[in-house]
Parts: sequence; C-alpha cells; structure tokens
Amino acid sequence: MLTTEAAKWLSGFDLKAVGFDYVSVDAMDASELPNHRILLSKEILIIENLTDLDKLPETKFDFFAIPLKIENADGSPVRAFAEIII
Repeated sequence: MLTTEAAKWLSGFDLKAVGFDYVSVDAMDASELPNHRILLSKEILIIENLTDLDKLPETKFDFFAIPLKIENADGSPVRAFAEIII
C-alpha cells in the first residue's frame, strides 16, 4: 500500500502513470480510496499488480501498458512490457 503522503508527493511530478507490484495503491479495506483520488485527480494513471520488476534493466527503457478496450469501463487489465532503449 502507498501512503497518502507518498501519493501526494508523487502527484507533484509531471507523471503520466505510476506502476506498483501490489494489488492496490490503497488499503484493501479503504472505502474512500484516497490515494486513487489523489493520483487520478492529477490525471496520473495507476498500474497495479505488476510482476517481475526486478528483471527490468538498470538502463533506460520504454514501458508499455496496453489495456483492453472495454466500453464505459474505469479500468482494465493490461499487457505490460518493457523494451530497452538502444
């Protein structure tokens, strides 16, 4: 889980998205989802439940998160992958 202070700190940057290797940026029992609200209010996409982050290179890379096209949805599973920049 991300702390609210950390979500506010991240929202201060010009980010397109943030990715995490856990299920939610909010506590599982949170009813108001404060961290979602903080990040999404700055139009920062939230990518949760990523795996194998330890396999990312220490050099620059491009990250892609390709969502399913689901009409009227507020979220989607994604195909996430990285490509090394040459």
